[in-house]
Amino acid sequence: MVPNHNTIMVKKERLSLDEIKQFWIDCKSQNQKAEVLSDLFGLLNVGKSVIFVHTRETAKKVTANMREKGHKVGILHGADMAKEVRDQVLDDFRLGTTKVLITTNVLARGIDVMGVSLVINYDIPVNREGHPDPETYLHRIGRTGRFGRKGAAINFVYDTKSKMDLAFIENYYEKKIEEAPVDDLEALEKLLAWT
Repeated sequence: MVPNHNTIMVKKERLSLDEIKQFWIDCKSQNQKAEVLSDLFGLLNVGKSVIFVHTRETAKKVTANMREKGHKVGILHGADMAKEVRDQVLDDFRLGTTKVLITTNVLARGIDVMGVSLVINYDIPVNREGHPDPETYLHRIGRTGRFGRKGAAINFVYDTKSKMDLAFIENYYEKKIEEAPVDDLEALEKLLAWT
């Protein structure tokens, strides 16, 4: 501790996300998440979307699976991806050449892309200790619903931990996250159409 320090108390970051509808989908298992994701994009008319994953290995696997199923997706992560390649991927996404971007938290903060209508948390954000990370959640879903526009966020859960992590975030922000009606795709599409 620093002697004679000043403490500044700031209110818990408020969700300014009234323009974002938040949902969750129970994918039943970790492996089932890839199928649910592919089905969503195969059956629904979804606009510009960002899919957040926890690791670059997951980003690569999800990208390969989506491409294998015929979906045109881009991938963005740090570390072993050259800056020029990242810039090109972002340009393609901004211009609409690619409408779906699979990414790690590299896109969660500081990069603005207009027109994102849907964010999917393929993996619920957790910190290095594995605890739920409400701040990263806020930044991730804040990629949509920007500047007065409406947006939607879908969170994939599949086990007790992921459900508890999402419940923690829901309680933290005191903002209800509804179960998405996956058995009624027409109803789900109407909910997502508000964007």
